[in-house]
Amino acid sequence: MEFATAWAADAQPQTDLDLSTFCHPYIVSTLGVELMPGGLSMVMEFKEGVQTLDRLQESHGGRLPQSVARTLFQQLMLALEFCHLRGLSNRDCKITDLLVHVDPGSGDATLQLTDFSFAKDSDKDADSNPMAQHGSVLFAAPEVITASSAARYSGCSADVWSAGVVLCTLLFGCHPHLGQEDLDQAPGDQILVIMTNAARGAIMVPPEEAAAQPEAFALMVSMLQVDPSRRPTASQVLSHPWMRAGLAGELGQLNAALLADTRLAAESEARGRAVRERVTALLDSLLGSRPGGSAPGARQGARG
Repeated sequence: MEFATAWAADAQPQTDLDLSTFCHPYIVSTLGVELMPGGLSMVMEFKEGVQTLDRLQESHGGRLPQSVARTLFQQLMLALEFCHLRGLSNRDCKITDLLVHVDPGSGDATLQLTDFSFAKDSDKDADSNPMAQHGSVLFAAPEVITASSAARYSGCSADVWSAGVVLCTLLFGCHPHLGQEDLDQAPGDQILVIMTNAARGAIMVPPEEAAAQPEAFALMVSMLQVDPSRRPTASQVLSHPWMRAGLAGELGQLNAALLADTRLAAESEARGRAVRERVTALLDSLLGSRPGGSAPGARQGARG
């Protein structure tokens, strides 16, 4: 089954397609592009019974069993590592953009990363470093919140921070920078508390919760270092002892195998080229049908 998602005009389609036409098992694949009443839409793969990760958490009382959380987090980090190895950062990793399919027979859960609206070439040179304030505040690293042209940041390091927040919600059922005493505050006040504690590096997970899962807690803390240079890379996260437990050997080499597969790379490039040509044709058609040759939502915008 397929579903269509609206494609924002300034959303860097090249980046979306570079990732989603590669057929990575933990990244949602793009099947095509169509012109719909609301504008251009990407047609993406869809499996019956898929739900967002936050809905899966709700069905388990707000947190997941450690074995399930670890499996899903391994898959998330494999997806992010692949992005980073391809020279791209996601910049908006959050639980509502993580899709999970639970096999009705085996009960096995598979996670896929979706929505690359804010993705960007990562750290190729000084001019390509992200500087814009993108993504959800709840999952954004401190340097993203304070980003400016004079204070650029590493998109890959910011992704690791966001994944650390995801890990905390999976295992402990809470935000790492929001204490129990703050849960009764208004949503706006809670966001201010989160931003303040994140900037201070204050982890608010209850001590008894941290003590119950020490390895996972230590990994999470390393990912939530205020100084981006002190955070592990996605590859280093995957090498952590807690992450390696139960990780099949072939999964540990998944990204290296995908990147080394020249046939797969050629097929991906061909799919991406076909979709980009389709986009160009649809945009030309849309622009030509508008008075003055401009279509709402069709202009190209600069992205930080």
